Amino acid sequence: MTWINKATRRGIIKTDRGNLIEMNLTVLLKMQNVYIKNLKPKL
Repeated sequence: MTWINKATRRGIIKTDRGNLIEMNLTVLLKMQNVYIKNLKPKL
């Protein structure tokens, strides 16, 4: 998932399907947050 973060930070993702991509990114970010929360107890 790191490439998505890098891409969004640089603002590379610019398409006509921007809304769809934004929606997908929000879902991915939520998943990533859950994943990170699950990792924290182990760290």
